[in-house]
Amino acid sequence: MRSRPLFFMLVVCMALFSSSTVRAVDAKVDPKKAPAVRPLQWYTAWPQASGEARKADKLVLAYCCGSDWDEWTQKLDKEVMTSEPFRQWAEKNVVLFKCDYLKFKNGGPNAKEQGEKFKIKYNLAKIPTILFLDCDGMLISRCGYDTASLREEEERGNPKAFVAYCQDVLENRPPKESVAEQKSLKDAIAYSKKHFIPVLLLIKGEKNTVMAQKQQADLLKVQ
Repeated sequence: MRSRPLFFMLVVCMALFSSSTVRAVDAKVDPKKAPAVRPLQWYTAWPQASGEARKADKLVLAYCCGSDWDEWTQKLDKEVMTSEPFRQWAEKNVVLFKCDYLKFKNGGPNAKEQGEKFKIKYNLAKIPTILFLDCDGMLISRCGYDTASLREEEERGNPKAFVAYCQDVLENRPPKESVAEQKSLKDAIAYSKKHFIPVLLLIKGEKNTVMAQKQQADLLKVQ
């Protein structure tokens, strides 16, 4: 009879241990159900990227690459462009634009034309090439694989050198310059002589349409 309380206590202890073990197992996160890391938003059309950069007053990081055939692009994508430090920096500081020179996949109806324009305008001799542009497409800085790649001494998933390079480009971004609009040609010539800069003449027709006014306003905003 005296052994029954001891047996009862043993059963209770085993039940509590089993319950706590089940709760501990349930508390573990199932890798299959873990929330996926939100991918970066890469614009594939320059007008969209340019518009977002103008709206947010940010630079555009243009990634000229060949994702379906170039081994250096694929290596850069794996080790740098999908890393968490770069993702955090890029989401906060730049608008991302990808000019992908695809070989086997279809990039869309305007991809080839857009790619040719970028190739000529920015003298793209090899890929991958990374361009830092303002919203009007003016080149601020450029680099290639050697600058953007993961260094041998760096840990996987932590491209410190490239993120530091990107931050340096951002901090040394040229300051904005306001367009000095003069009231008359005489004033413009005097200003030109004083500051040793040329005069840009904006000649308007008699019919000043709404479209013409918009084009004039847009022109005067371009750096």
